[in-house]
Amino acid sequence: MTSQAVILVGGLGTRLRDLISDRPKPMAPVNGKPFLEYQVEFLKNNDIKEIVFSTGYMGEKIEEHFGSGDKYGIQIRYVKEKDLLGTGGAIKNAINILEEQFFVLNGDSMFLVDLSSMVKFHNHHHADLTISLAKVKQKSRFGNVQVNDKFQIIEFAEKENITGDLINGGIYYFEKNNFDWNTFPEKFSIEKEFFPQVVKKNNVCGFISDSYFIDIGTTEDYKRFENDISNGLVKL
Repeated sequence: MTSQAVILVGGLGTRLRDLISDRPKPMAPVNGKPFLEYQVEFLKNNDIKEIVFSTGYMGEKIEEHFGSGDKYGIQIRYVKEKDLLGTGGAIKNAINILEEQFFVLNGDSMFLVDLSSMVKFHNHHHADLTISLAKVKQKSRFGNVQVNDKFQIIEFAEKENITGDLINGGIYYFEKNNFDWNTFPEKFSIEKEFFPQVVKKNNVCGFISDSYFIDIGTTEDYKRFENDISNGLVKL
């Protein structure tokens, strides 16, 4: 299992701007500490040794807070975007410092899957890429992912075409050298431009879990995460 994870934290976070105008969305305070600290703790508890923060908008706030990672017991590095590159462009921008296998996480969501189980699943299915899939009741915000009986992802449906209960959970496990990153532009979306293309020719599998999932992209869910933390519902 790899010991490296990339966290994508370069977005503008416009939907939470009214609440947190002075910092990037992943640094939104939750019970006295930034949301990102909970992600760092989750990764450390899953035996990740190094985090690469892909930063953009107000990225200096993240670097000032976390530094080298020493006080969190984990190594932290930073790759900065000069321009907004999108989620795919951010990964490509960091690709030269990434190991052959690596995790990617979205910096504004939390999905408490067991990463070692996800890797075992990935290896068992000889996957080029494994995408975590969450089971959620309210799917209208996220779109839908279709898998076959071999857990291979066959389709990503738009929000208006929802037919199942699985969504992209925002944690990915890559075999770096199984993809030709040079065929993708400098700026692109991993969700809209990369995934739909690679499922046609690569073995892309879905790791399904009913573990705790939340996306703090809306004020309602941000406040729900605060409440869940306060009530001890989030077990990192």
